[in-house]
Amino acid sequence: MAQDIHALVKALGKRDVEVVGHDIGLMVAYAYAAQYRNESRRLALMESFLPGVGNWQPYYYSPAKWHFAFYGETPLKLVHARERIYLDHFWNDFAANPDHSVSEADRELYTSIYAQPGRMRASFEWFHAFPQDIQDFQQFVKTPLQDAGFRPDRQKAADDFTIDQVRVVAVNVRGEVIEGAGHWLMSEAPDRTMGALDTFLTRISATEPDGLYDHCLIAHSRPSLGRRASSSSRLSYRKPDKKL
Repeated sequence: MAQDIHALVKALGKRDVEVVGHDIGLMVAYAYAAQYRNESRRLALMESFLPGVGNWQPYYYSPAKWHFAFYGETPLKLVHARERIYLDHFWNDFAANPDHSVSEADRELYTSIYAQPGRMRASFEWFHAFPQDIQDFQQFVKTPLQDAGFRPDRQKAADDFTIDQVRVVAVNVRGEVIEGAGHWLMSEAPDRTMGALDTFLTRISATEPDGLYDHCLIAHSRPSLGRRASSSSRLSYRKPDKKL
């Protein structure tokens, strides 16, 4: 998918781009920067993990992530005609407060789309493809970055899992917490999330004479009410190394 996006970028006549990804989009964004580092000015990663990078196994095999292995014919039969029940689990349980999660209008739209023939099967294939993602990302990690040092922000979220992963593959990593939000940053805290992204993407770096930027932004949530105690919302910054 990163290669498809790159083909689109080229077709649009663009080259140096800022790449932003949330959830599985985080993995696509990283794959883009890893393969096209000379064309990736900045990288923003929000609310997920990098399969195959660093200490990824505890996250991947956590019972809370049961849906990572939920694909195939039996799961499809279980979810058929119950798409809303399945999707509400993520919209409600991954939010700090379900009342401020994905809107009802959006839920109805997404449910109607996923209920169409073949759509849920295609969705499950994201998880079915994780073993291949793990292999691909481990190949990316084998190519070291030019700069080995990381300068992480000392004000980190309670759960530093993702930022620790990014330190394995990136330089100049920084984290910024979105307090009181859960997984659905753009629905739960749109103004603060967009503000952090805008600050990161428009910030001028005097240390990058070649016009490329040496930062990556990682966004995570940290619920204030304890609903998702294992989650933390943080924005982290890193520049994809030119060898990535």
